[in-house]
Amino acid sequence: SALGGLPASLDSEFSNYSESHSPSIAVVGGTPWVSWYKWNNTGVANSNWKLWAKSWNGSSWQGGVVGIVGSDPVFVYQGRSQMADVGGVPHIAFLEVDKTYAPQRTYVYVKYWNGSQWVLKGSGPRNANASANTTASSVSIASDGSNPYVAWAEYTTDAAVQNETPPQVHVSRWNGTQWVAVGGSVNVSSVNWADDVSIAYLAGQPYVAWTERSTGGNEQLFVKAFDGSNWVLVGGGILNKDLNTGWAFRPSLIADSTGNSLYLGWVEQQALGQKPQTYVSKYAAGAWTSLGSSLNADLS
Repeated sequence: SALGGLPASLDSEFSNYSESHSPSIAVVGGTPWVSWYKWNNTGVANSNWKLWAKSWNGSSWQGGVVGIVGSDPVFVYQGRSQMADVGGVPHIAFLEVDKTYAPQRTYVYVKYWNGSQWVLKGSGPRNANASANTTASSVSIASDGSNPYVAWAEYTTDAAVQNETPPQVHVSRWNGTQWVAVGGSVNVSSVNWADDVSIAYLAGQPYVAWTERSTGGNEQLFVKAFDGSNWVLVGGGILNKDLNTGWAFRPSLIADSTGNSLYLGWVEQQALGQKPQTYVSKYAAGAWTSLGSSLNADLS
């Protein structure tokens, strides 16, 4: 059943005349929370690609803008986000583009809801290269039950934006007082290009799914776990349906603590000319198992 009825019940600002993108949902202490970013051309405050978050109070959606971290609301834009329940407290990890810099920078931030407003967790962005020409391209958040883990993909460019470093996947965790790095780069190869990160936490370990490719290669899907010292491949290697020509996109990793297993969903175009298909695999007892074939309603 629809919570609120019409889409305008949730996305109600600017007379329902907005362009909205990338919703994320989490249940926090039994309450649904949703985040997304949107744009409106009215020119009023918070109308240029800002992040919004709302919760369902049983009869209506309540909430508003999450608030930027950068100093200039005209030149700061927000993008993709993910919400999580961290010890019963709503947390949100998100991307923020700061155009007050040249070249612009895209930062990763984490905020939490203190009951009345969204508060920055830590003293600044999570970027590994916060002082360089840094760009984060994807972000994900998970909880160990008490504290959050955040994962993101990040690259840097030169001043002329003509060259960029291969994007690396990084992970940080909140230790109760500050953010600390969890190992080094998660990439299989530091010279490969990584993106589309998703993080989950299961049985005392963080797990990360992401896509990675060489400069001329296809987008491959991997999952790693942190064993306390290093990031180690889960399941042996590439998880694409087609290991040679398949291009994988947007993995989503979910932990099932009851069954002590992981579920991984992704989209894959197995070869040029073929339509992308959606797949799900389960990891349990040391092995990945496909859950049926493509989920697409129309396989043609």
